[in-house]
Amino acid sequence: MKQLRLSRNSATFFHSSRVLLCLILFGAGLVSGCTSEAVAVAVPSAESALATSPSPTDQRAVRYRLTDVSVDEVAPRRLRDLPVWLDESGPERAQIIRHNLDVIRSASPSGRISDAKVSPDRKWALLSIGEAGYAIASAEYLAKSFEDIDTPPRDPDGFDDATAIYWVILDDDHLIGQADLPSLDPGGMTLSEKDSLPPRDTLVYIYTLSTGKTARAEIDGTLPRPLRISEDPEGRLRILSFDDLEEFGAKIIQITEP
Repeated sequence: MKQLRLSRNSATFFHSSRVLLCLILFGAGLVSGCTSEAVAVAVPSAESALATSPSPTDQRAVRYRLTDVSVDEVAPRRLRDLPVWLDESGPERAQIIRHNLDVIRSASPSGRISDAKVSPDRKWALLSIGEAGYAIASAEYLAKSFEDIDTPPRDPDGFDDATAIYWVILDDDHLIGQADLPSLDPGGMTLSEKDSLPPRDTLVYIYTLSTGKTARAEIDGTLPRPLRISEDPEGRLRILSFDDLEEFGAKIIQITEP
């Protein structure tokens, strides 16, 4: 009997040991499973953060340089014609109208609309308003009255005596502008003589519609100073010396800082 009791006790101990071992293994598996689940949840979160973070390239500073190419190398910029009519028959009628004569936009108190050109992608229009004023208006939804979506700066920053900036369309997201620095008064000149003096320098700017930022562009040292930026009838951008004796094709180089 004593031997039978010992055998039963041994069996009970062995069974308890097995149960304890199973519990230990189950607990370890549970912890491991929870850890794996936690990692599985954390990884997609990290990947999502990386996917939505801007790339280093997007955060770099960008500068621009105006340089020249042969006039023949400049491709025509196919600026779209207005899908509506600009009526310029008088100050009171400086307005944009549909072909059925419905008025889309009238002249504002700041001045009459003297010119309007549509971007190559036909999404916006550059309006010339009053004295050296500009507005960028939506051209996608004409039912909304050619509403302003942006306004490029009128005056150069940091130059008190500079002229207002003359803006033209560069591409679907940029304007290029030019302002002049008047010649310094040498003294002893009449007003008409002062007016005949060429500017002492030219300032060139790039305006980015998508960011609303204006950047002053560098001017390549091979170009004449002062200079003028103009468009030919086919939309080609040209660089002219101030006396119009030299003509170049205009090219803007975008430089991303390292």
